[in-house]
Parts: sequence; C-alpha cells; structure tokens
Amino acid sequence: MSVDSVMTIHPQKQLVYPPNYLLYADILGFSHYCLNDKSRAKQVISAVNFVVSEEKDGCNLLAVSDSLFVNPAISPEDEQFHEKSVASLIDFVFKLQLNLVLAQTFLRAAIDYGEYTWFIRAGMEVIYGECVVRAVAAEKLAPTGLIINKELTKHLSSTQKWTPVSPDYVYLPLPFLHPRKEELSLIFYSTVWGYAKYHPEEKVRAKFQNTIDLYRACGDQSFELICDDDFERVKKLYGDILPYRKKSK
Repeated sequence: MSVDSVMTIHPQKQLVYPPNYLLYADILGFSHYCLNDKSRAKQVISAVNFVVSEEKDGCNLLAVSDSLFVNPAISPEDEQFHEKSVASLIDFVFKLQLNLVLAQTFLRAAIDYGEYTWFIRAGMEVIYGECVVRAVAAEKLAPTGLIINKELTKHLSSTQKWTPVSPDYVYLPLPFLHPRKEELSLIFYSTVWGYAKYHPEEKVRAKFQNTIDLYRACGDQSFELICDDDFERVKKLYGDILPYRKKSK
C-alpha cells in the first residue's frame, strides 16, 4: 500500500494550527510513584483528570508518563487570543498544582509560543516542532513551578510579578491565596517550606529553598508567615504532609 493510500484511508486530524501556545509540564516524582507508590500515582492521575474535566472551553492534552503537553484550544480568530491563551495555561498549571499538593507532589512547567505540529492519524498522536523543543528545555530552568517565555509577559495582567531566570525566560509564581485565608494555599506554602527546611536529602532541600527564593524575588512574602505550628494545623485537616519532620528544639 502506498503512502498516499494510507493518508487517504487515515486522514490527519489537525489539533493545533501554528503558531500557537504550548504548555509542557513535568510531574516531579511520578516515575518513582509508578514503581514504588501506586496509591500516590493514582492520586496524581486523578488530579490531572479532575483539572482537565474542569476546563470549560476544553483543551488539547497529551500525557506521556510524567509529562504533559497542553494547548488551550482557543481560536486564533479570537480578538483576545494571546491574553486568553496565556491566562488559560497559567490557570491550568495553578489548578493542577493545587490538586497535586494533596499528594505532596510538585510540578515544573513552561509556557511558550511558536511553530509546532500536533495531529492524530490512524490512532497515532504526534507532536513535534521548535516550540516543543524550547518548552521542554525551558521547564528545566525551574526548581518547581512555572517558567514562561519573556516575550509573553506583555500578555500578563499588570499586577502579575515575575523574575528572570535566563535571557529569554522568566519565573512566574502561581497565584495562591494568602495562606492564612485558604487551606490549600496553607498546604502549598507549608509543604514547600517544610521540604526546604526538613527534607533529609540536601538536593531536595536546595530545590525547594530555590523555589522560596524565586517567590520572594517576585514579591511573594507568604513563606515568612509559615512556622512549625502550621504543620499541626495541616495534619488535622489532611494528614501528616511531612512524616520525616523532626520537631524543632
């Protein structure tokens, strides 16, 4: 059978028309969960499924083990295409991290804009292109949290703070509420603070301290409010989020 015949029998369904926006996210620790903690792996999958189901306007999403590719499925003909796309992807990352934190799980993510191809043919889903390569590389600039292309900051709200992490990319703190006013925000800030202070592995402590430093660089001082007493509050609500924590002397 010729290539032309195959393409006729299995027409290509284009999911994204370039140039367009792309979110790449890496769920940290998921591979370890699959091998050693299947219960937590199921929690992570449930969190992803829940966030996707809540997307009112839909989205294109491809999940491969611990990696997610997401396009907001907003029409380029929309007058606010750029603003809506950036806001939608930031909101997706925020909601996903909000749900993942209950499983003591964090993510790294990057948002970029440019040329890439995303289609389905004969049951095979394919995504590739320059924008994909850039987003996958940029994600590694964050210890945890969200990186975006610096050019996209012009589409952010005037109140959104960010700090540069390279000549082309900036770190964007996720829009958690005040930890004294919202329980899930308290869990997020407490867990990051606790990992930075108490985790037995030095490289993990450094990663989360780096996260705290980036939030502070963006003007978020919420970590200054966290103390050991918060772990007892969280434990009563959701269980012990830091079982290895030693009591402060």
